[in-house]
Amino acid sequence: MEFYLIAENCETGLLSWIIVEYESNTHSYEPSKGFIGPSTSHSVVTTSYLGEIIVDIESAQSGHGLVLVADLKNGVLTELDQRVWVEGNLSVDYGGELQLRTKPFSLVFDPQEMARALKLPLDDISLCLNTFGDGMLDPKPFEAACFPYAQHFVTTSIPTATTMRTADDLEQAVTEINEEMQAPPEMDC
Repeated sequence: MEFYLIAENCETGLLSWIIVEYESNTHSYEPSKGFIGPSTSHSVVTTSYLGEIIVDIESAQSGHGLVLVADLKNGVLTELDQRVWVEGNLSVDYGGELQLRTKPFSLVFDPQEMARALKLPLDDISLCLNTFGDGMLDPKPFEAACFPYAQHFVTTSIPTATTMRTADDLEQAVTEINEEMQAPPEMDC
């Protein structure tokens, strides 16, 4: 679960995703602490036989939560703004106290993962609770999308600065990772 502020980076001209708040139900990497354990007290993201996505997440530290059920049947596969979804992921940084310890970094992922998503009618979402982004965001969404597939089969784990600036740079990085993974291992004799 991640909440971002999207802004244009004055130095690079890229849109940047500034991580304001995040929670994880698994291990993750935080620049000030290194690898850390899960930060949620409970976290459920699943689908039902009725074609719904069910979300019930609560932060162990802040107590903020998100509880919703969204019907995916009326979702329409919609092209996404590539400047936001691809370029934004090429310039990610942290807000708050972590901002002082980090430099913008790029995620490495297949850009096709961010090409389109299901746009969901707001009437098909039952929002029971949303306290993430409290004081910054209206708890009621004005737009909703769902990626109806697993994402980031190829991705970086540790946020480090890179020189990637375009979708072509990103595709080249994914190609290099795929080639490394397919190369036979070197054998010591």
